[in-house]
Amino acid sequence: MYERIPGVVRFYQNYFPFLKSGHTIPFVEVTLPDQNVKKLSVGCGFVGFVDDDNKVFMWGDNYAGQLGMKDAVHRDFPIIIDSLINDQIVDID
Repeated sequence: MYERIPGVVRFYQNYFPFLKSGHTIPFVEVTLPDQNVKKLSVGCGFVGFVDDDNKVFMWGDNYAGQLGMKDAVHRDFPIIIDSLINDQIVDID
């Protein structure tokens, strides 16, 4: 099932325009890490997932703080969201 994720990401990236950045269509490299992915969310230029330990990871474009990192820095690989580390996250949307 997870082998379809890159195709799903490309589909969303092709059909949803990248807003407010001046760029055309953003692309996010999707190579899943060693963690087991429980839930996955694909946004316009960014991706997030919840692993089996209920930790939230995000990466991609962050021009308006979409990743929840309190900055506007693009991330090329999954970064754990420290502000949610003590919360029991069970879903991502």
